[in-house]
Amino acid sequence: MKFSLLVATVNRTAELGCLFASLEEQTRGNFEVLVADQNPPDLLRPLFRKFEVAFPLRIFPVPNWGVSRGRNILLPHITGEYVAFPDDDCWYMPGTLRSAVEIF
Repeated sequence: MKFSLLVATVNRTAELGCLFASLEEQTRGNFEVLVADQNPPDLLRPLFRKFEVAFPLRIFPVPNWGVSRGRNILLPHITGEYVAFPDDDCWYMPGTLRSAVEIF
């Protein structure tokens, strides 16, 4: 069971870093993160480089703002059986994905 986590982000670097750090700590590792990056070019590049070794991370530049627009652009690119839409200012507890697998 694989999760595709779709994140639309704009004007948040520290918060997105907290989300990525929480994903790095997941006790279940079968997931990918797709990001609709609605920021100026290269703003988040250092953050992406830091975490791209921890989990599959794909970035899609999105020129127009809007969480729904960003998520819709990401949907055709998912490879997981389950999709979640974490906000760019949230984080997951270490067992969140494992608990979701147990529930499903």
